[in-house]
Amino acid sequence: MSKRRPIHAKGYGHVGDEVYPEFYGHWGGKWREDKKERKFLSRRRSIITTINNFAHQHNITVETAANVAIERHFRLNKSLHYLAEHNYQTFE
Repeated sequence: MSKRRPIHAKGYGHVGDEVYPEFYGHWGGKWREDKKERKFLSRRRSIITTINNFAHQHNITVETAANVAIERHFRLNKSLHYLAEHNYQTFE
């Protein structure tokens, strides 16, 4: 069985690692000051965390869990924004 690796949103490092150290070295936290950008990344991170948790709980790959979430997303005709706000519905 292959080792499962968590997926990460663009802009996130490995779990627990510093995010984009080269940006912090040059810009500090200013590259994330835009509230809209922070909110966008926070929503995506919520979806990613939900998918990673589902994969771990059901002992399936993250790719399979993501495919289940995508299928449900299309079946319910809901946006990713909606699933981020109601992530408990992602796998019901």
